[in-house]
Amino acid sequence: MRIGVIGAGIAAGYLGSELQKMGHELIVFEKSRGFGGRLATRRVDGAQFDHGAPFFTARTPLFKYVLSQHSSSVVEWTPRVLTLAPGAKAYKRDWFEPHYVGAPAMGALVKSLLATSEVQFEREVRSVSSQENICSVHFEDESVEQCDFVISTAPAEQTASIMDVDLHGVRYSPCFALLGIPTQSLEFEAAVVKDSLIEWIECSSSKPGRVGAKTLVAHASGGWSAQHFDAPRDEVKQAMLSALTALGIEVEESPGLHRWRYSQVDQPYKLPYWLCSRTRRAACGDWGVGRGVESAVTSASKLIEAMAVHL
Repeated sequence: MRIGVIGAGIAAGYLGSELQKMGHELIVFEKSRGFGGRLATRRVDGAQFDHGAPFFTARTPLFKYVLSQHSSSVVEWTPRVLTLAPGAKAYKRDWFEPHYVGAPAMGALVKSLLATSEVQFEREVRSVSSQENICSVHFEDESVEQCDFVISTAPAEQTASIMDVDLHGVRYSPCFALLGIPTQSLEFEAAVVKDSLIEWIECSSSKPGRVGAKTLVAHASGGWSAQHFDAPRDEVKQAMLSALTALGIEVEESPGLHRWRYSQVDQPYKLPYWLCSRTRRAACGDWGVGRGVESAVTSASKLIEAMAVHL
């Protein structure tokens, strides 16, 4: 079958790798210019900012196996981690399991998984229709591609719109990510923050394989991000800079800001995936299982099992 996959994140990466092994032809449609989805790295004037998922863990045998098969694109990250709070003394924080990052950028694992798949970038899908065992993928530029089967790996709300289905109950937390160059050397490479609108700070440049200037990324909490989601960007940026100042951290002028609408899954769907064998359409992603990169792979694997039964 010729299978179209919407999105080039980690779920799509796993689908592409496994479905090709089963003899299917894959074509991936990605609206942005690169691999990874929320495994995102932004490059600015030679500096690298990992402004999406900061790392991932591997707790299931399946995902551990995936990482072992793509070890050239994945590295364990062992930063100095602190817990910070305004006006309080910082203390060391231990990690009790391996934490991994893509190298030389976060999307490297997805790129490796899709190495032999056809991937078309800057192709934003508007909708998918089905007729007589053929699926038509309609794009925002009015073009159309035909496939035997189509799978969406986009966030639940976007998938529901594209596929015209009800993925009732899925809830996400948003997140603002502030991207800056610190003005001083920091005592940590990653930090969990308490009693602040900021909940996570990392020095992206400390990760293996990174090049360029020292970089800092600060993530606002989901609750604060939701409350200020539609606020003017300058107001959000200033509030986050003030929160960093309260922690004794300053960044150079004109930091960047990214707003993630679908950052973390708070409430997953009732099933690990959505599948309609009659119309030859399906969907999967972290929204089918829960938070974390590994959840997206679990969802994709469950969908492949179901497709084998139904098709």
